[in-house]
Amino acid sequence: MAVRVSIEVTIPDRIINDAAVRAEIKKAIKQKTAPDLRRTFKQTVAGWKRPPSFSQRFSNRANSLAVTVFASGAHKNQYAIVNFGSPSHRITPKRGGLLRFRPGYRAATRPRVLSSRTKQRSGPFVTAGSVMHPGFQAREFDITVGKDVEPRFESHVQNAIRIGADRP
Repeated sequence: MAVRVSIEVTIPDRIINDAAVRAEIKKAIKQKTAPDLRRTFKQTVAGWKRPPSFSQRFSNRANSLAVTVFASGAHKNQYAIVNFGSPSHRITPKRGGLLRFRPGYRAATRPRVLSSRTKQRSGPFVTAGSVMHPGFQAREFDITVGKDVEPRFESHVQNAIRIGADRP
């Protein structure tokens, strides 16, 4: 269950086979689109105590160029859980004993919102042998990031094609 966004451009052969155009598109993807994607993903975890890292992978095929940005590092699985949501589930202590928690909670993230805040807990402490967690709605960061960055990506590619076509 990985969280990733791939943005790919497929360009007609007569344009992408032009070495200058292809080089400019590749440069734009590496210098503009990939950092833009990573920056946008990082907004979603700005308030997290233990955020994941975000890595990137480039693809250079015959008729397309692509960049994929994905959650990585020690906390990538937590990010995936938040991204995809969680059904209700029972929580029990790891090694016997009791759970101790405050029942009031405001999440750090919200569905389809590309920002994060510090989570808040409130109310008196409660102890229990186990509890039913109500679950939470998927945040859909991957979909939201893709929709947010796509118009800028298209602009990056169009500018790159213009620059490459103007080169001798």
